[in-house]
Amino acid sequence: MPDARFPFPESGGAGPAPQFDEIPDRRPCPVALYGGAPALLLTAYEDVRRVVTDPRFDRVGAARVGLTNRSPDSLEHDSADAPDPARRRRTITTAFTARRAQTLIPQIEAIVAELIDDLRAGGDRAEFHDAFAQPLAVRVICLLLGIPYTNYETFGPLVEIVMSATAYPPEQVRQAHGQLFADFAELYDRRAAQQDPPQDVLTDLIAATRSGEPMSREDAIHAGYGLLMAGYETTSHQLAICLYLLLSERDRWERLRAEPELVPTAVEELLRYTSLLSTGGAPHIAGAPATLGDAPVEPGQVVVPVFAAANRDPRAFDRPDEILLDRSPNPHLAFGHGRHVCLGASLARIELTTAISALLRELPTLRLTGTQLGWREGRFIRGLTALPVRW
Repeated sequence: MPDARFPFPESGGAGPAPQFDEIPDRRPCPVALYGGAPALLLTAYEDVRRVVTDPRFDRVGAARVGLTNRSPDSLEHDSADAPDPARRRRTITTAFTARRAQTLIPQIEAIVAELIDDLRAGGDRAEFHDAFAQPLAVRVICLLLGIPYTNYETFGPLVEIVMSATAYPPEQVRQAHGQLFADFAELYDRRAAQQDPPQDVLTDLIAATRSGEPMSREDAIHAGYGLLMAGYETTSHQLAICLYLLLSERDRWERLRAEPELVPTAVEELLRYTSLLSTGGAPHIAGAPATLGDAPVEPGQVVVPVFAAANRDPRAFDRPDEILLDRSPNPHLAFGHGRHVCLGASLARIELTTAISALLRELPTLRLTGTQLGWREGRFIRGLTALPVRW
């Protein structure tokens, strides 16, 4: 399928697009990106891992190379195109640690318990994403950042626009981006003026601008609301998809009810199986000659490693198109790898494991109320349009 247009059209379902199966032997495949630029599509597990760890390849923003219809200035929150992205990432990594995520476990458990009580209070059925997955993800990321949950009533509609790939025109996205920056800047400045601020990520970002780190106020604000958007959007839809996959094949749900200690391993497998990124992959540009598979790569050439396709590579995973809840080891790339591994991976794992464990225990009769479910279109993060459940 040389010179196919990429990203491929949305096909529905939790996995990667069926066009990936047409690539012979998972060799690097020439494609034309949304904007017409040529690129090499990478779907082999080893090729994908290599690109995200090899210093000859530099991460670049999706809009910059024409992977979406968005203009670069409407994607200013894309850290790959930020001034000195390595500097920004180092600062965020220091603030957004796995240890800090671990300290939030009791509060996350309390939020999950409260949301389950809310489900029960509302009757015997609900739309799972809006009633549980979204408020969980939003409350947890607000807790981590140290911003009031009530502020999300303002942020939410703006995040919906800014996180769209093709659902809104670029001008509307730019306006939403500007408003989101202004709103978060107000929170930032209010916190910066406090004499004895709480210890959270927002405070750490402010401290980084004062401690000799070359991080500006604007950098810190971009980083803060970038975490807000990513932490909410990805985790909420990933949780809804995980629940869908467990409930759509009842044996999976019942097995985890019988073996609750298997939940963390099952979460890793559901992450491997799911294709969450609608743009397919994270584009990189070669800075020096290289070879991927049997394909030479010249300096300046764009390559697009596709994590979801790599997670279905039979050379890396036995029976890759099946969900094996006890798969171990499971070196999946759902959170990326190398220099650009997802900073929120630890927090996402905690949220998913805590939520699924509690739902299995507290709502054991949970089930889908329909089988014809729709999938979101025109968004960077894939997800179900709705997940109606009952118990």
